Amino acid sequence: MTSSLRAPRRATSRALSAALVAASALIATAAFVPSEAHAVPRHVAVKAPAAVTLAQAKVVVRIAPPTRRVVTVRPARPNARAVWTDGYWRWNGAKHVWVGGRWVSNPKGTWVAGHWAKRPGGYVWIDGRWRR
Repeated sequence: MTSSLRAPRRATSRALSAALVAASALIATAAFVPSEAHAVPRHVAVKAPAAVTLAQAKVVVRIAPPTRRVVTVRPARPNARAVWTDGYWRWNGAKHVWVGGRWVSNPKGTWVAGHWAKRPGGYVWIDGRWRR
């Protein structure tokens, strides 16, 4: 085969690869409707309207989180500006798992702790944030 015939094939191959990557990205962000063989467990529901990004999607957990653990002994404060953030129950896809509290640098604000909020169908995790 001559080199003049190879160049268009390489360009076509690159274009096809780019199209496959773009299609994969679209498929990854599309809604997934599981079949019976890939059913989502009954204690989990995913709420993701088509117009939101993956980062904005919320997982609705049908199992209530356990009560917060009370930490009576904290590690030493690393510096005067550090703020303690309480631990919380994280959903790992099958059960709630405790994530211990920690000291974080204060970016000149007040820490508002994350929490589980009751919603229709279960509970949704609301992330903690800094409020100025």
